[in-house]
Amino acid sequence: MTEFTLGMNTCFAVKRWPEPDEWARIIAEEFGLKSVQFSFDLMDPRAGAGVVASYIDHTKHACARYGLTIHSTFTGFLPFMQNLLLHPEPAFREDAKAWFKAAIDVTARMKVAHTGGYFGALSMKDVGDAGRRQERMDFWQDGLRELAQECKDKGLESLLVEHMAGWREPPTGIGEALALAAMKTAVPIRIAIDLGHMVVKGREGEDLDPYAWLRKVSPKAGVFHLQQSNDKYDMHQAFTPETNKTGRIDPKKVIEAIKASGVEKALLMFEIIHACEEDETKVLADIRGSVDQWRAALKE
Repeated sequence: MTEFTLGMNTCFAVKRWPEPDEWARIIAEEFGLKSVQFSFDLMDPRAGAGVVASYIDHTKHACARYGLTIHSTFTGFLPFMQNLLLHPEPAFREDAKAWFKAAIDVTARMKVAHTGGYFGALSMKDVGDAGRRQERMDFWQDGLRELAQECKDKGLESLLVEHMAGWREPPTGIGEALALAAMKTAVPIRIAIDLGHMVVKGREGEDLDPYAWLRKVSPKAGVFHLQQSNDKYDMHQAFTPETNKTGRIDPKKVIEAIKASGVEKALLMFEIIHACEEDETKVLADIRGSVDQWRAALKE
């Protein structure tokens, strides 16, 4: 019997509701959820010491006020636009490790047990050269081992690695994800499964099937990102009547696939991202409707 929990990634709040008291209120009162994944788009972990300390303090108070628990911290959109641990230049790779170590430190100070996200993209030049590609991937894996050790040293329980939708952003296949989760590291590497990321150029078969991922990788997953997408693009849409017509993610099928994996617990975290120009009333309505759909599916 699988125990399911619904939660919310704070990506919905970026630029709109950056104040901890606001996003915490919305998650608790508007969406009726208690579990949170904190996006570092709301606060750069390498900002000034006073700024970081203040935001951590405000976040702790807001979560306590509204009865929220932060399950994990996550990279967000800003780091996603960089090459990070796979950057062609060594100095930038080292700087990426420093960024992640700052994120781990903030996570520990928030009293949160898990952190992770996206860890890098190969350049077109490097991906086309077998020797350079292997060199970059070796550094990437060594970097993950080092960050897992940093997690252990700071009292965290796992490092979350998200499989990605871009073909130069590892891991992109079921086999790669399972091999990564099997690596010997100071804390376990757990896979963040995103329902919209099975669109990778050059992949085929089960690697492009979200339900195959759920059946095979769920036992190694630390969190599941819920979004409506199609078989071509990583959309991060809400679950509305319009998007459900063109999207391929069916809550009932997702739930059944996770159950079939035999996993005991599954944290389903909404990662819905509207355009910055979208009306805020629609943003909230879309997310409320999405939460209601998944609640109904779980009851069934």
